[in-house]
Amino acid sequence: MTTTEHDPPETDGTEELPETVAARPMRRRPMAAGHVVLVMFIAFAVGTLLNADKLMHTAEALPLGTTKRAVAVGLMSPVHWVADHLGITEPHRLMEQALGKSTKHVKDPFSEFTAPTTTAPPAKVGAKSSTPTHGTTTRTTAKHVQPAGVRRFHPTAKRPLRIYVAGDSLSFEYGLAMGRLAASDPDLEMEGSVDYHVATGLARPDVFNWPQELQAQVKARKPDVVVFMVGSNDDQALQQPNGKTYRPFELGWSYEYSRRAAAVMDQLNHDGVFVVWVGIPVIRNPQRSQGYQLMDSLVNTQAAVRPNVRFINPFKMFADKNGNFQQYLPDPSGTLQKMRADDGIHFERAGGDLLANVTLQLLNKLYPPAK
Repeated sequence: MTTTEHDPPETDGTEELPETVAARPMRRRPMAAGHVVLVMFIAFAVGTLLNADKLMHTAEALPLGTTKRAVAVGLMSPVHWVADHLGITEPHRLMEQALGKSTKHVKDPFSEFTAPTTTAPPAKVGAKSSTPTHGTTTRTTAKHVQPAGVRRFHPTAKRPLRIYVAGDSLSFEYGLAMGRLAASDPDLEMEGSVDYHVATGLARPDVFNWPQELQAQVKARKPDVVVFMVGSNDDQALQQPNGKTYRPFELGWSYEYSRRAAAVMDQLNHDGVFVVWVGIPVIRNPQRSQGYQLMDSLVNTQAAVRPNVRFINPFKMFADKNGNFQQYLPDPSGTLQKMRADDGIHFERAGGDLLANVTLQLLNKLYPPAK
């Protein structure tokens, strides 16, 4: 049978589509390069905020005085502050705690020397009513152990005043300055090198147990005076022995920090040593500085009711008349000296010298040299 131009061609029952409309695999349209970069940036930012605690710890653990550390801490400080104050790190902490990764369940090292403490200042940082009020709390979880007796005497070259300096990274340059003073004064003797531990404090005894460290070092070094400087890493959540956790500077947090500071003081006094507790100086970050002012007030309140403890508050030493951070300050001759490191937290040599001289003046009043 012949076909005409009007008749459709014979087929085998299957219809072949034109090439332009033939069935093809479905393909997703590739994401624009700008969108890819944006997604990667968001993922990086979220990851950085969630891991702000660990990243900050890593930065602070870098060698003191290095440019790498100064840059790392400078970059991470605002990130850590944002993450902590927005509560972004809290789910990550809780998850790690549930998995047993974040906290080693250690016995409360402050409980043996926990005593009734004076009432902490209000929880709001920077509030006008931040002056400590006196009273007692119900925090009597352990019997108050009275000091064994802190001996006062007049130092001489034959029997110098033995000093042990300990603390976090802020104590490093300051401790070196104390060592230089001791080396130039026959009535003073530095017991060993500065016992400083980066990124430590009273907040996380599971990470570093300061009561245990102090007890061991006092036994080994046998000092007359312990100069102790911690706190700059303690503006973080605190957990009470009963498991309740408080965010920084809440009223419960203030009570708990007061309890820990008081316990350390009582422990050292019980071991027969005098305590000079050095507070936290103003730093470049004004928000953290406000928190440090409250912490200094808490510790000062505890020191004030203990005859064998003195508190040195360096906050105003490194600030202008309005309380703002000053990296450079004039020395006694009026020449400007670089007092603080570029990270806005740590001391330069001149800053350590300034604080060490103030400490020496206090020690000379407490332990006047023999005439």
